[in-house]
Amino acid sequence: MNKSNIANDPPSFAERLWPGFCWLVFSYFVTVIVLNRGVYTLISLLMIGVVFVAVYGYRPRWDFELRALALLLIVNLLLSLPNIFLGNDGPLSLSNPVRMLFMLPFVFAVIRFGMNLRFICIGLATGMLIAALIVSWQFFLQDVGRPAGYSDPIPLANVAMSAFAMLLATCLVIQDRWVPLYLAGSVAALYCVILTNSRGALLAIVPILLFLLWWVWQRGTLNHLFSGRRVFLIVMILLFLGSVVIGKGHLIDRIKLAVTQTNDYFEKGDASTSVGLRLELWHGAWLAGNEHPILGVGEFRRQPFIAQKIIDGELKSDIAANWIHVHNDYLNALQLRGYPGLLLVLVFYALMMLIFLRSLSLATGEQLVASLGGALITVGYATYSLTSVPMRSGITVIFYVITISLCIGIIKHSPRTNSAENPS
Repeated sequence: MNKSNIANDPPSFAERLWPGFCWLVFSYFVTVIVLNRGVYTLISLLMIGVVFVAVYGYRPRWDFELRALALLLIVNLLLSLPNIFLGNDGPLSLSNPVRMLFMLPFVFAVIRFGMNLRFICIGLATGMLIAALIVSWQFFLQDVGRPAGYSDPIPLANVAMSAFAMLLATCLVIQDRWVPLYLAGSVAALYCVILTNSRGALLAIVPILLFLLWWVWQRGTLNHLFSGRRVFLIVMILLFLGSVVIGKGHLIDRIKLAVTQTNDYFEKGDASTSVGLRLELWHGAWLAGNEHPILGVGEFRRQPFIAQKIIDGELKSDIAANWIHVHNDYLNALQLRGYPGLLLVLVFYALMMLIFLRSLSLATGEQLVASLGGALITVGYATYSLTSVPMRSGITVIFYVITISLCIGIIKHSPRTNSAENPS
């Protein structure tokens, strides 16, 4: 009698909202690098509203990984407060720690109700195909040297390379009628990266592919990777990458120029070039971290600190004093929040990899795609962080928070969980 009454209970408000959340996820991935920030910000805010409704009154099981994630995100927020109280930072320094804290309700909402992976993958593939048309229009018809739609080249390239990683994982694991779309989307994402001339994002393809090879070797399925449509996928991506890079010599020229500018910086002290300026910024960040190891110098004191180092002759480039970041997430954290900030960045990426690696050994189907895709995206972000600041820029922080939270939620969702039926 009781079971019958429970079965006949009408769906809750959160259950009725959840299919709409899934379509919001799809819309976000379609528009994230296609339309301006106002659109993806609005969609993100709507998603946040739904996830808070979804987790209201829900008591999830806190395993070790979720406890560690919650602790890390709270510490990340608290670490921003001392410099605000000391006047070294403004309230805006809390924006990204608060954004990252939203990982928890996203994860818990997906654990509760589940998520069909197609909303993520079809959305990403569609968005990358549209983005490829936009950057092609800008590059070939409008003569834009580094096309990026409504975004900047580096954030767009980081998001596109992450989309390539997720779609690559999907193509290698999932077998359904949407595979041609996933394949086309992965190639389009790689094409966007190449067209933006972003050396840092393109560099990430090396550790992404190395991690993928390590994973299939660990599973003992290396032969399986090089069979059927999978070998076709790998060959096509490599041929496409090679043909576009060779045919578009500007990217090769930029790589050669980077080598020349690096030599000029170390041999001649030339900090006026793009690479020389980055190396000078890194040097300044290192000096700031060593002189202020506990709290760093903060946003407000950074420019006066660099200006003084230029006066003292420890730095060469006057431009470095006016730059808002150091083109390296690790050194940026060291400069602004000291060694605790740097350690927090390293531990965060390590925790994300631990979550996905633990799941990779057991997961199957969509959970395997979420585990592999999440690991590849994290490898990508850890690589982008060497030459850019993906965890500082709004578009890349929000993309990582949403994508990785959905992947973790999918991994930890159980069919036994009281969930709404998701549309396919």
